[in-house]
Amino acid sequence: MVEAIDRLLYALLRFNPAVAWHELRLRMRVGKAFLLLGAYALFAAVAVVLPVWFAAWERSQYGGGMPQTDLGRIGLHALTYVQLTLIFIALPAYAASAIASERERETLEMLRATLLTPWDVVTGKLLSVLAFGAVLLGTTVPVGSWCLLLGGVSPTEVFRVYVLLLVTAWWVSSLGVLMSAHFGRTLGAIVATYGTILGVGVLTTAITYAGFMWMAISSPGRMARMGGAPAVVVVGIAVIATALVLAVFLRWLIGRLSPLRGIAGNQVLAVVLAIMLIGVMMTGALPLVEKLSNASPTALLLVNPYVGAAATLEDSAARGTIQSNTPPGLTSPALDLPGYVWSILVWLYVTAALVLWLAAVHHYARQETT
Repeated sequence: MVEAIDRLLYALLRFNPAVAWHELRLRMRVGKAFLLLGAYALFAAVAVVLPVWFAAWERSQYGGGMPQTDLGRIGLHALTYVQLTLIFIALPAYAASAIASERERETLEMLRATLLTPWDVVTGKLLSVLAFGAVLLGTTVPVGSWCLLLGGVSPTEVFRVYVLLLVTAWWVSSLGVLMSAHFGRTLGAIVATYGTILGVGVLTTAITYAGFMWMAISSPGRMARMGGAPAVVVVGIAVIATALVLAVFLRWLIGRLSPLRGIAGNQVLAVVLAIMLIGVMMTGALPLVEKLSNASPTALLLVNPYVGAAATLEDSAARGTIQSNTPPGLTSPALDLPGYVWSILVWLYVTAALVLWLAAVHHYARQETT
């Protein structure tokens, strides 16, 4: 037993961080990185100060406008939306050039000739981009603390915002690294990354409102509901993706235990694990299916990070997106619907990041063998 635990710990610590350290050092050595950090923090601070100052000035001049206790909430809203925009502008270019730039400089073959595995290379590239994104978010923590001091927001809300921003940066970075592993040129990877992010937002918005209009026209005078079948499909996609990621991880974990190493490569084991996990997770996700069944079709707009952020920040926005018919006080989602939405979004974003991460590793490994 002790030997098995020792082997497991060794396998978990086996990851070679050489690529991540190398990439971080290269990025932080140049002045462009610090210029970007300074511009990011300055832009976020100005974007918060201006609406807060205007709201305070309007209140002092006319005696109306937002109450004094809501100034912090105004600042937190501005900080969240500005940082989401900056993440979508800054990180995709960094991530999309991670592997494609090596190919353009003709140094990728040298990297493949080392003892580093595809997992080490892709994970190191991704961690360097994600670490830089975390540093970008960290520069605005004083601004978020200032919003907290202004009042109107709680530490829990500030914490939720930063976790949501971090997981958003994670899946954006994973998408960029996947495109970088697929395309031969940096420009193509960057265009594909930005195009995918923009396309997903526009396409989901168009499909959502088209479905909403069709349901409103087909059932005049009645409130449009998503229905049980679409809710099962929407939740089922996320459940299947999560179960597949967990099945891959469990099979990898079994492969590191010497008594079970012989069955780790069995594809039947992976399929059985995936089916079992899908069943367990779908049972646990039934409350979410029930709530989405009674929701408006606009609940699908939670795929849009800006709509998700608004639903996380405001109870009214959450109820406007997901119409909760649960009487207050009976279940926890009705008591804290923004927290319920936040937990769903974090789950979806983390699952998407893991799937894109594994896809990037698989794609890089396949190219290495060809």
